[in-house]
Amino acid sequence: MIDRALGTNDAETGWLGLWKSGYLFRFLLFGLGVWLYAADALLAATLIPKAVEEIGGLELISWTVGVFMVASVVAGVSAGFFVQARSIKSVMLVAIGLYVTGCAISALAPGMSILLLGRVFQGLGGGALLSLTLVAVERLFPKQYWTQMVALVSVIWGASSFLGPLIGGIFAEADMWRSGFWFFGVQAVMLGIAIAIYIDGDNAFADDVKKLPVKRLLLLVASMLLIAAAGIEISLVQSPSYLLSGFAGLVLFLRMDARYADNRLLPSNPFSFSCQSGKGLIAILSLSVATASFAVYGPILMIRLHGASPIIAGYIIAVESIAWSLGAMVFARVSAQRTSLLIKSGSIIIMASLVWFAIFMPVGPLLAILPGAVAVGIGFGMIWVHLARLTIDGAPTGETNQTSAALPSVQIAGYAIGAALSGMVANWAGFSKGAAMLDYEASQAAFWVFSAFIPFAIAGIIAVWRISPE
Repeated sequence: MIDRALGTNDAETGWLGLWKSGYLFRFLLFGLGVWLYAADALLAATLIPKAVEEIGGLELISWTVGVFMVASVVAGVSAGFFVQARSIKSVMLVAIGLYVTGCAISALAPGMSILLLGRVFQGLGGGALLSLTLVAVERLFPKQYWTQMVALVSVIWGASSFLGPLIGGIFAEADMWRSGFWFFGVQAVMLGIAIAIYIDGDNAFADDVKKLPVKRLLLLVASMLLIAAAGIEISLVQSPSYLLSGFAGLVLFLRMDARYADNRLLPSNPFSFSCQSGKGLIAILSLSVATASFAVYGPILMIRLHGASPIIAGYIIAVESIAWSLGAMVFARVSAQRTSLLIKSGSIIIMASLVWFAIFMPVGPLLAILPGAVAVGIGFGMIWVHLARLTIDGAPTGETNQTSAALPSVQIAGYAIGAALSGMVANWAGFSKGAAMLDYEASQAAFWVFSAFIPFAIAGIIAVWRISPE
């Protein structure tokens, strides 16, 4: 069982010290939670096109990503509050229960509306598991091993992002998309059993327990769902109304959050060009919104327009994750003098990938799409570590922890907003017709779901250039 007193006097640090300490196995149990979330986030990319053939709901395909991301943001934030008054073990078991419930609902779904409900539960459970893993590193393990454990989280994330779409492709190829959800549900059950046996409940609770900001979270969720709803039924009145209401809700959320210094979810000026951290968060949000459509619509467009099998589409989606990991490793140790050029170049490469997709996704050939996937991954690999560091370094006094915690939430929120907006664009271009969509309409959608997001990439580039050190 984990005991904070153990290992605190260990002479050996580093990887060998972690191996000998006996903590590695227990930490990897938490790492399996990262695996379930990260793999599941992209699993649907290759499973859902096959599911749509059986249960319909093509016009809602963007929601399978959007509701998962929104739920994971809410769960990630909420988990941080719950562990102030409950043990990590107990909260993690609840998260696993939510995740297993979501997998079961998705696997049994008779229609898209029920599948979306399952994705909500998967997002709640998976987002909490990811957040709890990072909390567990600090609370349950000796400080001398924190660096290695955080590095392992990154490795697990990269492997999960690579394998998730491939596993989904294998199940889809075998016409067993429901089994793909069962496969992950069974893994979560096994993880829950292992957690119950091998992890003790900790008692390191906060003396001053902060209240969960329920009203602000509900406002955030409602705003993002309004944005997503704008794309279900395309109407000259309804769509703009939902879209404007959603963005107005997000502005209201930011204003409300800024008034609560004791349990603020974001830094005091999260999206302001007046401070360095604000510019960094603008860049992260904008670039995430800009690139979400590839994971949402890339697989089904490759299958529909270019005859790709689900597993081949999964491989191409996975290339982005591989390129991101390789880029991060290659460019992580770039000197401070070259950081500015690196992140500026990376942001331009990300925008160039959207132009590439807009040109080649509609007409092919299939292999021509591959360089775009590489460019997205390499671009993010070039900028992510350095952009995160600059954002945290530029945080207002006393807000370093809030800024650090906001980075993954803002990124995931960006993907959720991007998924919602790409759904609106795709449905406007023809996806709203479902199975009746014609090939030329699918080709038209393939152009617009990428080219329409170039302005977001430009906004990200502007923010990157303004945050870059000279």
